[in-house]
Amino acid sequence: MSTYLDPMNTAVEEAERPNFIYGQLEVSAAFIQFVNKKKTVWTEHDDAKERRTEVTMVINPIEETGLTQLFTRSTICGNRGEWADIIWPSLRDVCGIKELRAADKKFVKVEVVKTGRKYTNKNGEEVENTTFKFHGLFTDKAGCVSAFSADGGTPKSTLNVAPANNPGDPMAIDMTPNANNLERESSKLFLPMLVKAAGGDVNQLKTMIASMTPLNKYFTVDSPEVVELLKAA
Repeated sequence: MSTYLDPMNTAVEEAERPNFIYGQLEVSAAFIQFVNKKKTVWTEHDDAKERRTEVTMVINPIEETGLTQLFTRSTICGNRGEWADIIWPSLRDVCGIKELRAADKKFVKVEVVKTGRKYTNKNGEEVENTTFKFHGLFTDKAGCVSAFSADGGTPKSTLNVAPANNPGDPMAIDMTPNANNLERESSKLFLPMLVKAAGGDVNQLKTMIASMTPLNKYFTVDSPEVVELLKAA
């Protein structure tokens, strides 16, 4: 009996196919507060009632996916909303994580899902907010690569890919590959995303860079590329 392939059904399946990312998770947490609607770092000298906990998650895709950008999400923690309803339950119940620190540096399979919340972006457009829902945790990169392949992924290489720069983008930096050190040049691709994720908080940026391998081999907050990005942020 032959199977009839219906392009109408296939079109729907493609649109509803989960958006998965495979890579290494970097997670950090910090106390913040909002002063005149602007986010600032909370210190012990500030009012405890204004203290909020912000978790920042950065996923560095494995090379085999062909993705050349970091995926970053930050969320304010509470007993409801995306942290309590989506992120933490998937880490705890699906991945077996009992404390957040244990998730740092782990290789994961993550789906980008809608939170149900909308916001207005800098272009004045209303867009739907998204966050990470965790579907798997692996002890090493090999396990993550195996899961990517088992799910139908086709291995691709990113080391020789140099994304085009937009000269009008103040966050653009020279991404021309240096044949003498492809690892450094590949790592440099992630700097603009990290600077944006830190939101001007130099201490948070310092921690993020220091925790990420191999990025921390080549860059610090004092590196010329990072300094230029901070000026443009």
